[in-house]
Amino acid sequence: MTQTPANPADAEGSRPVPDPTILTTENLLREIGHLRELTDEKFRSIQLQLAEADKQRLEQKQDTRTSVEAALQAQKEATAKMEASVSTQLSSLQTNFDTSINSILSQLSDLKDRVTAIVSERAGQTGQRTETRLSIGMVVGIAAGVVGFIGLVVTVIVANQVP
Repeated sequence: MTQTPANPADAEGSRPVPDPTILTTENLLREIGHLRELTDEKFRSIQLQLAEADKQRLEQKQDTRTSVEAALQAQKEATAKMEASVSTQLSSLQTNFDTSINSILSQLSDLKDRVTAIVSERAGQTGQRTETRLSIGMVVGIAAGVVGFIGLVVTVIVANQVP
Protein backbone atom coordinates (compact mmCIF):
# COMPACT_ATOMS: atom_id res chain seq x y z
CA MET A 1 0.00 0.00 0.00
CA THR A 2 1.46 3.12 -1.12
CA GLN A 3 0.08 6.48 -0.40
CA THR A 4 0.67 9.42 -2.54
CA PRO A 5 1.74 12.38 -0.60
CA ALA A 6 -0.41 15.48 -0.94
CA ASN A 7 2.57 17.70 -0.44
CA PRO A 8 5.18 17.53 -3.24
CA ALA A 9 7.95 17.96 -0.66
CA ASP A 10 6.79 14.75 0.92
CA ALA A 11 7.16 13.04 -2.42
CA GLU A 12 10.85 13.43 -2.12
CA GLY A 13 10.80 11.15 0.89
CA SER A 14 11.30 13.48 3.81
CA ARG A 15 8.37 11.94 5.72
CA PRO A 16 7.78 8.26 6.03
CA VAL A 17 4.38 6.71 5.47
CA PRO A 18 2.52 6.40 7.83
CA ASP A 19 3.59 9.74 9.27
CA PRO A 20 5.01 9.19 12.80
CA THR A 21 4.23 12.82 13.72
CA ILE A 22 0.52 12.18 13.47
CA LEU A 23 0.80 8.92 15.42
CA THR A 24 2.95 10.59 18.07
CA THR A 25 0.49 13.47 18.40
CA GLU A 26 -2.43 11.03 18.70
CA ASN A 27 -0.58 9.01 21.36
CA LEU A 28 0.39 12.19 23.20
CA LEU A 29 -3.20 13.48 23.18
CA ARG A 30 -4.48 10.10 24.40
CA GLU A 31 -1.94 10.06 27.27
CA ILE A 32 -2.73 13.66 28.19
CA GLY A 33 -6.40 12.63 28.40
CA HIS A 34 -5.48 9.72 30.71
CA LEU A 35 -3.34 12.05 32.81
CA ARG A 36 -6.24 14.49 33.08
CA GLU A 37 -8.56 11.70 34.16
CA LEU A 38 -6.03 10.58 36.76
CA THR A 39 -5.49 14.14 38.00
CA ASP A 40 -9.27 14.73 38.11
CA GLU A 41 -9.69 11.54 40.14
CA LYS A 42 -7.05 12.69 42.61
CA PHE A 43 -8.75 16.09 42.93
CA ARG A 44 -12.09 14.38 43.54
CA SER A 45 -10.45 12.22 46.23
CA ILE A 46 -8.91 15.27 47.91
CA GLN A 47 -12.23 17.13 47.73
CA LEU A 48 -13.95 14.15 49.33
CA GLN A 49 -11.36 14.08 52.12
CA LEU A 50 -11.78 17.81 52.71
CA ALA A 51 -15.56 17.45 52.78
CA GLU A 52 -15.27 14.65 55.34
CA ALA A 53 -12.88 16.74 57.46
CA ASP A 54 -15.31 19.70 57.34
CA LYS A 55 -18.20 17.43 58.29
CA GLN A 56 -16.25 16.04 61.25
CA ARG A 57 -15.17 19.52 62.34
CA LEU A 58 -18.77 20.74 62.24
CA GLU A 59 -19.92 17.72 64.25
CA GLN A 60 -17.20 18.34 66.85
CA LYS A 61 -18.14 22.01 66.98
CA GLN A 62 -21.80 21.12 67.58
CA ASP A 63 -20.82 18.56 70.25
CA THR A 64 -18.66 21.16 71.99
CA ARG A 65 -21.44 23.75 71.84
CA THR A 66 -23.91 21.26 73.30
CA SER A 67 -21.50 20.33 76.09
CA VAL A 68 -20.79 23.96 76.96
CA GLU A 69 -24.50 24.81 76.99
CA ALA A 70 -25.21 21.84 79.28
CA ALA A 71 -22.39 22.87 81.63
CA LEU A 72 -23.64 26.45 81.75
CA GLN A 73 -27.19 25.29 82.48
CA ALA A 74 -25.95 23.02 85.28
CA GLN A 75 -23.94 25.92 86.71
CA LYS A 76 -27.02 28.18 86.61
CA GLU A 77 -29.06 25.56 88.45
CA ALA A 78 -26.32 25.04 91.06
CA THR A 79 -26.04 28.80 91.57
CA ALA A 80 -29.81 29.12 92.01
CA LYS A 81 -29.82 26.31 94.58
CA MET A 82 -26.90 27.89 96.43
CA GLU A 83 -28.59 31.30 96.46
CA ALA A 84 -31.80 29.76 97.82
CA SER A 85 -29.84 27.94 100.52
CA VAL A 86 -27.94 31.08 101.53
CA SER A 87 -31.19 33.06 101.60
CA THR A 88 -32.79 30.46 103.87
CA GLN A 89 -29.77 30.46 106.18
CA LEU A 90 -29.77 34.26 106.35
CA SER A 91 -33.47 34.30 107.20
CA SER A 92 -32.92 31.74 109.93
CA LEU A 93 -29.97 33.67 111.33
CA GLN A 94 -31.99 36.90 111.24
CA THR A 95 -34.80 35.24 113.20
CA ASN A 96 -32.33 33.81 115.74
CA PHE A 97 -30.58 37.16 116.03
CA ASP A 98 -33.86 39.04 116.54
CA THR A 99 -34.98 36.54 119.19
CA SER A 100 -31.63 36.76 120.99
CA ILE A 101 -31.57 40.56 120.91
CA ASN A 102 -35.16 40.80 122.20
CA SER A 103 -34.33 38.39 125.02
CA ILE A 104 -31.22 40.36 125.96
CA LEU A 105 -33.14 43.65 125.88
CA SER A 106 -35.82 42.16 128.13
CA GLN A 107 -33.16 40.98 130.58
CA LEU A 108 -31.46 44.37 130.51
CA SER A 109 -34.78 46.07 131.19
CA ASP A 110 -35.40 43.74 134.16
CA LEU A 111 -31.89 44.44 135.48
CA LYS A 112 -32.41 48.16 135.08
CA ASP A 113 -35.66 47.96 137.05
CA ARG A 114 -33.94 45.94 139.78
CA VAL A 115 -31.02 48.35 140.00
CA THR A 116 -33.44 51.28 140.18
CA ALA A 117 -35.40 49.57 142.98
CA ILE A 118 -32.26 48.73 144.90
CA VAL A 119 -30.90 52.24 144.53
CA SER A 120 -34.16 53.82 145.74
CA GLU A 121 -34.45 51.44 148.76
CA ARG A 122 -30.94 51.97 149.93
CA ALA A 123 -30.79 55.68 149.39
CA GLY A 124 -29.25 57.44 152.38
CA GLN A 125 -27.88 54.35 154.05
CA THR A 126 -24.22 53.60 154.39
CA GLY A 127 -24.60 49.95 153.54
CA GLN A 128 -26.49 50.94 150.50
CA ARG A 129 -23.35 52.18 148.79
CA THR A 130 -21.61 48.87 149.11
CA GLU A 131 -24.59 46.93 147.81
CA THR A 132 -25.16 49.41 145.04
CA ARG A 133 -21.59 49.03 143.96
CA LEU A 134 -21.98 45.29 143.97
CA SER A 135 -25.24 45.54 141.99
CA ILE A 136 -23.64 47.91 139.52
CA GLY A 137 -20.71 45.54 139.26
CA MET A 138 -23.12 42.71 138.61
CA VAL A 139 -24.99 44.78 136.01
CA VAL A 140 -21.72 45.73 134.38
CA GLY A 141 -20.68 42.07 134.40
CA ILE A 142 -24.00 40.99 132.93
CA ALA A 143 -23.88 43.82 130.39
CA ALA A 144 -20.35 42.76 129.44
CA GLY A 145 -21.63 39.17 129.06
CA VAL A 146 -24.53 40.39 126.90
CA VAL A 147 -22.19 42.48 124.74
CA GLY A 148 -19.90 39.45 124.37
CA PHE A 149 -22.89 37.30 123.39
CA ILE A 150 -24.00 39.88 120.82
CA GLY A 151 -20.47 39.94 119.43
CA LEU A 152 -20.53 36.15 119.16
CA VAL A 153 -23.88 36.18 117.34
CA VAL A 154 -22.64 38.86 114.92
CA THR A 155 -19.45 36.87 114.30
CA VAL A 156 -21.47 33.71 113.49
CA ILE A 157 -23.70 35.66 111.10
CA VAL A 158 -20.75 37.23 109.30
CA ALA A 159 -18.92 33.91 109.12
CA ASN A 160 -21.93 32.21 107.51
CA GLN A 161 -22.33 34.95 104.92
CA VAL A 162 -18.80 34.58 103.60
CA PRO A 163 -18.75 31.78 100.94
